[in-house]
Amino acid sequence: MKKLFLLLFALPIFIQSCGYTFSVVSHDRTYYSDTNSSGERNSSGERNTNGGGSLSELKSSGANKCYARCLISDKYEDIEETYAIYDGEYPNEDIELEKVTLEFHGFYKELTVEDAERFPEQYNEYKLGLMVEIPILYETIIVVTDTTQTKDFHLESFMIPTLVKKGGFTEWRPVVCDTKVSEGICEAAANVLINQKFLNNAYLSTGEFDNTLKKALVNYQKYHDLPLGNLDFETIKHLGLESYIH
Repeated sequence: MKKLFLLLFALPIFIQSCGYTFSVVSHDRTYYSDTNSSGERNSSGERNTNGGGSLSELKSSGANKCYARCLISDKYEDIEETYAIYDGEYPNEDIELEKVTLEFHGFYKELTVEDAERFPEQYNEYKLGLMVEIPILYETIIVVTDTTQTKDFHLESFMIPTLVKKGGFTEWRPVVCDTKVSEGICEAAANVLINQKFLNNAYLSTGEFDNTLKKALVNYQKYHDLPLGNLDFETIKHLGLESYIH
């Protein structure tokens, strides 16, 4: 028993039970952090099947003292595609035309009046001037496949979000320890999220990572393809808040 106590006392690295851990909804599934009610991680830390590093590897690196499982989201890149959009009457049997449906996956935008009418469920965010997540959007265009047949067209380019790396799994990541989640870092994070239009400018900071701030942070992380659900170091760097944790 005495040896066990000494071993536990000497353990240099612990796994954080994040006080700001919460559920994250991504696409059509809900993911939860693997922290039980006692605050102990119930994962053994083995390597997951999606290529994430094992907990033992992170611990041996000595890079940080606190870790949490973060949801890794899908990563998209905007690929430019140009089409010859038909300007004449449709249908026209004398011209080779094709109906093309463009598919825009998971993106954020600040809604216009027309968008608010198109997406009534996001109307509250529109009124607040916030960035709104559009899970999927379809747009149909009529394309001239042989431009030698007519001059009734114009070229138009579209930025199509294209999946380049599949997410939907969790990885252990170094995160800010509970003891360093200060009032200052919460207020600074809130200011960034307000400026980026992920948080209402009427928000009053409580000095803690409350649910409103957490939701805004997750939306910010989704938009920037960051790990979801915690104040991990990659998110801190992206927010420009490194000075608050040193």
